[in-house]
Amino acid sequence: VLTGVAGSSKSFLACQVALDMFFKRQINRISFCRPTVATEDLGHLPGTLEEKYFQWCLPLIDNMYKMYDKQKIDEMIHQGDIIFRPLQFVAGVTFDDEVAIMDEAQNATKEQMVRFLTRIGPNAKVLITGDPAQIDLKQKSRSGLQRLIDVEHKIDKLYVAHLKGNYRNDIAR
Repeated sequence: VLTGVAGSSKSFLACQVALDMFFKRQINRISFCRPTVATEDLGHLPGTLEEKYFQWCLPLIDNMYKMYDKQKIDEMIHQGDIIFRPLQFVAGVTFDDEVAIMDEAQNATKEQMVRFLTRIGPNAKVLITGDPAQIDLKQKSRSGLQRLIDVEHKIDKLYVAHLKGNYRNDIAR
């Protein structure tokens, strides 16, 4: 679990770890999950489910474009090496031989966090990023990220790292 303020590179670091593991052949796929919590009404988005959800995951893809060849990343998406999994539809899925990244996890409810974590297969790695100070849920107490942080000491192989740097403009502080 990577926590930190806006601009501390939580998502960037998760993407870098996932790409490193993929290119070292330690995993076969990268899965992106993000809660679909909007701070404003976007209305109806046209397109397929994948096209709609791609917009939610675009910040992660943009990070990958910054660290690796855009054409190769697009090819990985096209070949299914990078996939997008809306949290609403992960029931029945097993993350295996892959890195599953849940980004902006502060906006996942406790139920969504359990749904995500119970998908972990024996050969999966999971990276969860978020900032408990940036919860956009209407009921902030429903956030699953803070609950996960609170029970870290009870779960074997769960580690929480708090990133402190700011890699954006100083105004981000």
